Amino acid sequence: MIGVDVRVRRGGFSLDVRAEIPGPAVVGIAGPNGAGKSTLLHGMAGVQESEGSVTYNGAELRRMPRRERVRAVAYVEQHHGAPPDITVGQLAAMGASAGQGAFWRTAAGAPAVDAALAATGLTGLRGRSLRTLSGGQLQRAMIARALAQDSEHVLLDEPTNHLDLRHQHELMLLLREVMRRRGSTVVTAVHDLGLAAAYCDLLLVLDGGRVAAFGPPRDVLTPDLLRGVFGVDGAFEDVAGAPTLVVHGPLPRVRGEGPVVQGG
Repeated sequence: MIGVDVRVRRGGFSLDVRAEIPGPAVVGIAGPNGAGKSTLLHGMAGVQESEGSVTYNGAELRRMPRRERVRAVAYVEQHHGAPPDITVGQLAAMGASAGQGAFWRTAAGAPAVDAALAATGLTGLRGRSLRTLSGGQLQRAMIARALAQDSEHVLLDEPTNHLDLRHQHELMLLLREVMRRRGSTVVTAVHDLGLAAAYCDLLLVLDGGRVAAFGPPRDVLTPDLLRGVFGVDGAFEDVAGAPTLVVHGPLPRVRGEGPVVQGG
């Protein structure tokens, strides 16, 4: 169980989210640009100061010693910056030895590293420098590091960015497998509502820094919510015998309406 009470005030933007996230589950965080998805994940990961508290199985994150903290939660950011001149295998080893400083150099052959590279399809790139990877390969390498950390909970900020269509679906399947195999709770920000509907057990929808809805995707992504929060006309329809979210198109914009970009 993840207990979330994250409140952030920054400039003209405010985030106020309180929720209890059960597990194991794959939980999507969705919302339009500026709704607060990244800000919420930053607060849940403890990489940004916020009011309130975040608890993992009843233990408050900010009070955990570092070694306990890295075993409780792993976090994959959306923007990684310029990668250091290390290999894919070394990056995964950093995850396997998280909380142990320079001991990552001795973890290169750890079973957790082998498993993480295999799960993300990077075994053949183990010796490649991060500087030589494509955007999608680098994204998978960062996820391999998080998997090698072997944390009970995994947080990801829009992990399907930079991935082509096939790899987007493969990654979401991987997250479901991680959840099932480890009994983990995986929380991921998602832009693609189709992916969220297909692979997430629960969906938390943000709008203007507040929770607009939280529950199973089919219950949450109603035509009214799609219109009111996302500005699109859509609904679940039967496609090849399975309920599938179908978006028919955008609603007309209100005159003077423009994008809001602060808050993530």
